Amino acid sequence: GVANTATLNKLYSASAKDADAFKDEEDARNEEDEDVKDDDEDIKDDPSDVDNIQVNGYTTLRWGDTGAAEEMLSRLPVEREGPAASRWPLDLRLMLAKGEQREALAFLQNRLCMRAADMQQMLLQLVQMAADAGDMERAQALADTTQAFVQLLHMHPYTGYAAQLLPALARRDAAAALAQISAMLLALEGPWTPGDSPLYDQSGIKKSGHVGRDMLAGVIRELEESEEYAFLREDEGFKALMEAYKGA
Repeated sequence: GVANTATLNKLYSASAKDADAFKDEEDARNEEDEDVKDDDEDIKDDPSDVDNIQVNGYTTLRWGDTGAAEEMLSRLPVEREGPAASRWPLDLRLMLAKGEQREALAFLQNRLCMRAADMQQMLLQLVQMAADAGDMERAQALADTTQAFVQLLHMHPYTGYAAQLLPALARRDAAAALAQISAMLLALEGPWTPGDSPLYDQSGIKKSGHVGRDMLAGVIRELEESEEYAFLREDEGFKALMEAYKGA
């Protein structure tokens, strides 16, 4: 769907930071961690491999092939959970101790952006699970929380509208769903400038650009073809919206 993890990964990978040197340093630090298996390191050093494995995993799940999805999952590095397992505080302290103030600030801002992007996907999953369970009050409360999180952490506004769309779809509320879809598409067309925020202004993340435009065609195709949106296709407002984005 238009709010799934694969779609959002495309959105945030499209806004990849310009600071290639920072990524090289981050990869070097990962390679020095002796507690992580060599195979895991190979995957971490090539983010495209992670993206491909995740997309293939989602595809096999859509086909109902849980065995293939489990095999894909086994190829991803194991995440070490909890503050005690995280290495960023020591990395940061080391940079500060060496007088690398600028590098430390960029490092911390990038970590924050990556964590925020990950957390909003978790929030979206909570919204979807509540909607699937038929608990509309809970789903709407979680959608409101997700949108507030997106605004607070200066994430792409598309995600907040996608969160609001999920309970609207579950209620089959055509008017509410159409309003959120319209807002989502406008958000993809418009600029997203996280680098203007004091949260990320030294991170090297792109300061301007319309990072969502490349996603428009895929989102429109999903809206036009997926069974999830079938009940909207007789709505005149939805028809007009799809016509307006024809050829996107």
